[in-house]
Amino acid sequence: MSKRGVLFIISGPSGVGKDTIIKEVLSRTEDVKLSVSCTTRPPRVGELPGVDYNFVSKDYFEQLIAQDALLEYAEYCTTYYGTPKEPVEQMLQNGIGVILKIERVGMEKVIRIYPDAVTIFIEPPSMEELRRRIVRRNTDSPEAVQKRLKRAEEEISLSGDYKHHVISGELETAIEEVCSLIRTYMQK
Repeated sequence: MSKRGVLFIISGPSGVGKDTIIKEVLSRTEDVKLSVSCTTRPPRVGELPGVDYNFVSKDYFEQLIAQDALLEYAEYCTTYYGTPKEPVEQMLQNGIGVILKIERVGMEKVIRIYPDAVTIFIEPPSMEELRRRIVRRNTDSPEAVQKRLKRAEEEISLSGDYKHHVISGELETAIEEVCSLIRTYMQK
């Protein structure tokens, strides 16, 4: 029987660099995959089904909820997002490390099922730097930027129960820190 994989939960405020860090971690570590979430929203330009998300109907998503087939899920502005149980469990049974990129509420639900999951919170070097990054993306109105920053402050203030904190100041350093954490836990 092969060794069981490790579940990694990566959270952090919008604009902190989670996607960039995770993409690099996946390219630099062996036997680690990102769990592909389901969503009821339509694909955005450049998003690929089965890679970025599994795009499903609201009826199908609600069937998954009724069947208790999701580790966690949430509804944002009438759109569902969730993590299917079966693929995660299959990867773990096959010795593969699984990264879940989820928010705090999802983390709390998953930890009840997988108490040994490794939780990593990505923090900005400062709120001013986070503001600069969000504004530089040029996707949000000034009001939306303020909302994101307020939410980020809340998320950071509640992040004390994550096992690990990585500051996304120098990107390469943050990537290497997350890679190192994952390698360490995968070798245990």
